[in-house]
Amino acid sequence: MARMIIVDSSAFMRGALKFIVENFGNEVIGSTDTGQNAIELCTELKPDMLIIEISIREGMDGITTMKELKKINNRILVIVTFAPGEENLAEDAKTAGAVGQISKPFLAKNIGEELGRILKSK
Repeated sequence: MARMIIVDSSAFMRGALKFIVENFGNEVIGSTDTGQNAIELCTELKPDMLIIEISIREGMDGITTMKELKKINNRILVIVTFAPGEENLAEDAKTAGAVGQISKPFLAKNIGEELGRILKSK
């Protein structure tokens, strides 16, 4: 089980991800729609994992947010979510330190497999 924060521009997507990851036994301790709020939440709540949309619409993008968070807590596990056509950004995120990737539209099975893979290697 991991304590995590979810960052996505869409409240619907944040809710869907929360439902899915909690059904796999994880705890969502916060969610937000901006990179700056994600940094504040992570600093305050100290999650094990962050699931972040790679192309957040407002403020810092997902990769920049991840890099800033890694400066504060280099042990945080980061999974990026991305839409079709953003595969190159997902590769950039991996290079920047993301440990996992989830493509949209979400499939619960794929999310469960990715979480299991990451948490097993933790």
